[in-house]
Amino acid sequence: AGILSRPACAAGCTCSAPLYEAVATTPQHVALARAVAEASTVLLKNEQRALPLRRGAVVALLGRACSAHTPIDPARDAWTAGDYFVVGGTGRVAFRRDPTLASALRARGVTLHVSPTDRISPALRAMRQADVVVACGGATASESEDRPSLRLDQHDFLTQLGLLR
Repeated sequence: AGILSRPACAAGCTCSAPLYEAVATTPQHVALARAVAEASTVLLKNEQRALPLRRGAVVALLGRACSAHTPIDPARDAWTAGDYFVVGGTGRVAFRRDPTLASALRARGVTLHVSPTDRISPALRAMRQADVVVACGGATASESEDRPSLRLDQHDFLTQLGLLR
């Protein structure tokens, strides 16, 4: 008799329209997204006034998560597929663009020295030429599978970077 007795779709089978064709950019959706983003913002100490990044700054962009793309294609990939930017499952929102941190920084006018791996030696080379270091980490999530821990995929790499002086 209620909404749960007649589901809108069967997960993985008939959910294309509600998952990929729904409009989630109404003013109400945008307001909610902004409120969630504001509530989850991490404040950084800006003791050496590194932020905001100035045009012309040289930035070392370290780690594979910084260079990750959003390769999900709703027409090709399973509805449960996720990546560093898009959660897999019924909460997934597929982007029409493929934004990366590198493209956003370049648009801001900074010069990048990118080390797209989670290895220390290439990261050190990129850091030697930089005014500022940005290191990225991430983890994927999907409602259809469990992760073995809450650690970031790049935990060891980021810990090693943190020990450098």
